Amino acid sequence: MRKIINICAIVAISFGLYLAFTYKEPRNGFLVVGEKQSIQHIKNEHQNEIKSVDVYRVKTTKSNDKSVFIMDQKTAENVIKKGILRQTDNDRGVATSNPISSLPTMKNGEGIVFANNQNENIKKLVIGDHEIQVRYGSNTWFGHERNADFEDIILIVDDATFIQISVEEIYMGIIELNKVYGNNHGVVDMNNAQSVQIEQEFTKLTNATTDKFRFLESLSIINQ
Repeated sequence: MRKIINICAIVAISFGLYLAFTYKEPRNGFLVVGEKQSIQHIKNEHQNEIKSVDVYRVKTTKSNDKSVFIMDQKTAENVIKKGILRQTDNDRGVATSNPISSLPTMKNGEGIVFANNQNENIKKLVIGDHEIQVRYGSNTWFGHERNADFEDIILIVDDATFIQISVEEIYMGIIELNKVYGNNHGVVDMNNAQSVQIEQEFTKLTNATTDKFRFLESLSIINQ
């Protein structure tokens, strides 16, 4: 009897976590980085699943072996309105977070850096042949947790500096889906058939596009 009660308690706790995570971080979109045409084709290929596709110019590179994802100020402001740049809500290294609501004030020619707090004393970045004075903003990233493949550092610069940075320009697509596919924590209630089915549907959708892009990151889009 006690064993049955313990099993029921575990199931209840798991389902409770699933619902809590889904409420705080509903998985209702994803970010891709690649060619503009490939991003624009996504909606045509998946019309039933996709609500909207927004495309932005970005730049990606490396600095001191760290991946750097570069946006101009206007793009960053638009991204923030979608609630997909998230700042840690703890100092314990746990990947829980809340959407940021605005950019720190930017001075002429100064970049804003979003990175883990080990970088909080950073004062400059060398990108290609361009040295940029920067100021640390916060421990902020895209999606559920920082993806070192493309965003060890997120760098926000003004339009003039963005143009001057001599690295490859590419495109970021923010894809908003027509429904919520569980939660963005990766928590799946394996005892719930509907939860498992939703996870399979999302995996099928993203797997169909993965090979067309450099990066793909699931998102919680919470329009602000």
